[in-house]
Amino acid sequence: MARAAWAVVRYAVVVPLLQLAVYLCAAMSLMLFAERLYMGLVVAALWLRRRRRQRRSPSRNKGGDDDLESGAAEDLPLVLVQIPMFNEKQVYRLSIGAACGLWWPADKLVIQVLDDSTDAGVPGGGRVPTVGRQGGAHPVRNELPSSFKAYRYQQHRWSCGPANLMRKMFWEIVASRQVSAWKKVHVLYGFFFVRKVVAHLVTFLFYCVVIPAYVLVGGQDVRLPKYVAMYVPAIITLLNAVCTPRSWHLLVFWILFENVMSMHRSKATIIGLVEASRANEWVVTEKLGSVTSSTPAATTTMATNKGATKKKKSQSSILAPEIVMGLCLLYCAVYDIVFGHDHFYVYLLMQSAAAFVIGFGYVGSQ
Repeated sequence: MARAAWAVVRYAVVVPLLQLAVYLCAAMSLMLFAERLYMGLVVAALWLRRRRRQRRSPSRNKGGDDDLESGAAEDLPLVLVQIPMFNEKQVYRLSIGAACGLWWPADKLVIQVLDDSTDAGVPGGGRVPTVGRQGGAHPVRNELPSSFKAYRYQQHRWSCGPANLMRKMFWEIVASRQVSAWKKVHVLYGFFFVRKVVAHLVTFLFYCVVIPAYVLVGGQDVRLPKYVAMYVPAIITLLNAVCTPRSWHLLVFWILFENVMSMHRSKATIIGLVEASRANEWVVTEKLGSVTSSTPAATTTMATNKGATKKKKSQSSILAPEIVMGLCLLYCAVYDIVFGHDHFYVYLLMQSAAAFVIGFGYVGSQ
């Protein structure tokens, strides 16, 4: 009786919904592929144009600083450098100093320090004069989030913010008469919708939900084209990785990590679109320097409570959503090994391992 009821629900509800999800993910994948291909062609065209200009006027390449003071600077665009700050005690001097060392004509360079700090002592640093001086480009050091928790908060801001901004500015951009139709399409469709919404949703829904569900339901009832599951994602990944050849050896690990992070990015994107309670949340990314640099009194206090702190960290390092995700993917992989025929278990095993590694706290500092 139960088997007959499941068969009715399967063919009347599950299979049609899963097939619809496959079509939606295929459409979003093709949208993302077209946008990445377009941007790749634009970057290649600009690079070729630059090479052609360098060959036609080799003397301009040897000019160095003199070119910026000569008539060649008239062809250079106006550059705006913004330095957002919010209680950034460790990096505000370094960031402002690097901006002061930029190599660009002074009349075509604008530097803005966006200081919203609330801690005592930090706002004064934001008022340091930021007069651009010529002298060559300076490398800027940047501290990445050291813990996975800090990285999640950072990615929440970066995913929720653009989605919420799109929600608030959509009709204002559409109704604006000062913006051309092509620019409206580029901003609303190409930048906001495809890059900031579709990219996050399709990564999680397709690779972490639809493909495992397809394995469980079976490939005889649901059609999943190979070009959607293999070829299009491979080309998109190569287009993203072509600009960072030094990191090609980390490509597989990067894909698995990004798929796990897509769960949090998708959640943040939906929060931004519906403007939920966390849409305006702003949590400063915790820097490793703020944890390691402490006063002697604080060090003594930390040493006294070392046991309790270590126990608390070990408990907080276990992430239940990632572990549940890994268990589901592992179950789908085993099911595909026993009953499947599309060899999706290779991907599912690696993806479940990545979810377990992150879920048990082996990513980032503890």
